[in-house]
Amino acid sequence: MYNPLLTAFVCAADCGSFTKAAEKLYVSQPSLTNSIKELEKEIGISIFLRTGRGAVPTSQGAEFLMYARQVYQQYELLLEKYSDKDKLKRKFGV
Repeated sequence: MYNPLLTAFVCAADCGSFTKAAEKLYVSQPSLTNSIKELEKEIGISIFLRTGRGAVPTSQGAEFLMYARQVYQQYELLLEKYSDKDKLKRKFGV
């Protein structure tokens, strides 16, 4: 369910820089760049315009980002709902 490529993409888009996103994700910048390239290859589009000042989503990348955010938010909602073991009702206990 968890997709590190999607997480890297959303973080890079939010930060506007692969370097800043790599720092936030605690990975090396070359590793993050390779992850983004892998995602671009997987989906068959260029999702970022890379400049000396950072990276901005292409028009297709901006559209992809909209959907990626929805998927990412749904994933976070699932974690919030089901990962807190104190909230789960016990059906049987000894």
